[in-house]
Amino acid sequence: MRQIDLSEFEQNFLYKFNNINILEEALRHSSFVNEQLDTEMKDNERLE
Repeated sequence: MRQIDLSEFEQNFLYKFNNINILEEALRHSSFVNEQLDTEMKDNERLE
């Protein structure tokens, strides 16, 4: 699913996330989640 390498994202921002899954969820829009077959996927609205 990852279209970008999130470890490279961390390197570019000079920040190491404790939980890379939270970063991935934070970047995921609800419209994307609604189009996927994976019902376990969560969008960033949960984090608001």
